Amino acid sequence: MITFEELEKSDFSKLPIKDQIEAMYGGTCECARFARYVMIPVLKGQFGLKPKEDAIVGTYFRMYAWLETIVRMNNQLCYQGVASALRSLFELAVDMKILSSDKSGIMIKRYHSFPDVEKYRRAKRLVEFCNARKSNINCSQQKEFIKMADAAPVKIEQTIINNWGKDKKGKPNWPDHWTGADLRNRVHKFVPEYEEMYVESYHLLSWFVHSGATSYRGLTDDTFQRIFFWSQSVAQNVFLESTKICARELKMDKVITFFSKALDDIKIIPGTILMKKQIEYLEKARKKM
Repeated sequence: MITFEELEKSDFSKLPIKDQIEAMYGGTCECARFARYVMIPVLKGQFGLKPKEDAIVGTYFRMYAWLETIVRMNNQLCYQGVASALRSLFELAVDMKILSSDKSGIMIKRYHSFPDVEKYRRAKRLVEFCNARKSNINCSQQKEFIKMADAAPVKIEQTIINNWGKDKKGKPNWPDHWTGADLRNRVHKFVPEYEEMYVESYHLLSWFVHSGATSYRGLTDDTFQRIFFWSQSVAQNVFLESTKICARELKMDKVITFFSKALDDIKIIPGTILMKKQIEYLEKARKKM
């Protein structure tokens, strides 16, 4: 039997990368399992949510869906998919932080106002394209949406002014994102604890989303495996933190008595699996002596 002293002195980094990935993937599976069987059933049973709670629950559902997507991509060949999923998961985690820390209610109003603003803008662009190019695209639904929006008591442009103000020319300041800021600025302004992660890693995730050779030129097979491993690790961290936020905002952490312990147990899953792998490795090495 391998002693604790032998295990303590051993070098876990020498374990094959496939074993390290398997251990980290085990942690991702546990995150998804906890959400699937604990968080989601409780959230589905919530009624009469306040605007802030509704925004947080909607964001958490999207994060959960992305995490389940990562779980299903359990193959090194899916490294691009996992990195892309993590990119979206990170952006949603930033949303979760911003929404939960909003004391004035301004960001919550922006969050709920933005869908109609964005749909209106995209509808207008499609209709304008069809008219200019005499396109055969059926944009009747977009025309109807524009007509209804223009007939509403509060016009889209007034909604924009109410929530995002005016630009330097005094016109409605059309937002590209519900916060009114790009990701770098909203991380810097609202979620400084994520800024280091953004600066260090977000561009890497973007490489695997966008076209071009940056995502593969000069990279080795080992690099792709480590990207797969790292993406799993970061996904777990941001998802568990968002799970805490969601549970706190809806007071689920007070009702689910085992909540804190469950999350602490999930955090050590990868390390537990790695330890078992290392023991197996040491036992095999001893037999060869």
